[in-house]
Amino acid sequence: MIDENELGQLAGASIVNGEYVPDWHPYENYSTTHAARREFGGGCLKIQTHELDYASWLFGVPTRVFAVGGHLSRLELDVDDSVSLLLACQQDERALPVQIHLDYLQRPPQRTCEVIGDEGRVRYDYYANVVETYQTKTRVRNTHHFEGFDRNDMFLDELRHFLACLRGDESSLIPLSEGIQSLRIALAAESSMKSGQAHELSTQPTSAALTPPSLQTDLQTSRHYQGSQA
Repeated sequence: MIDENELGQLAGASIVNGEYVPDWHPYENYSTTHAARREFGGGCLKIQTHELDYASWLFGVPTRVFAVGGHLSRLELDVDDSVSLLLACQQDERALPVQIHLDYLQRPPQRTCEVIGDEGRVRYDYYANVVETYQTKTRVRNTHHFEGFDRNDMFLDELRHFLACLRGDESSLIPLSEGIQSLRIALAAESSMKSGQAHELSTQPTSAALTPPSLQTDLQTSRHYQGSQA
């Protein structure tokens, strides 16, 4: 709908991913898992990164990031468990506001994305498996259900693709640069939470020369940790 301009000129987007972290793996103590521990790269900013991935994919890499949050609950963890971000993405040389809220707290879980334009809006509800659209001029509302969708098929397809890449039969659908970009957005949000200021972000993630020193250190630390776990 965005590519076909069905929503008109985009005016904003709101994305939410909230899920009670003790429910993720009920068979183990959540407070000792990687999601809950800073030394394991935990925290909703670095764990719930899919929203950062597809926000950049849909709306472009943000040039400015502002974030508020931290460890705001009484859960037993030492990482951020609730963060709200405001991204300034670029659409037709305009700054498009994209709001993203991530948390470890919601039960039942919520995972939604709503995009607003001057000719309509679209809302996706992951858990309800529904897409709702509304056209401003005609006032027509449509609801799309994805019958027969099995969430586990996504993971099976991902594993098949991963194994095919290892065999050399396929090339990765997701380049490393996109993963680095999402990490840089998360680290920029973390920096913004600490400073209370918006953080400027280069749109060229693979150039260390364009990465602020504080983010270079965090990226190096992250790479070192990932290498030690390989």
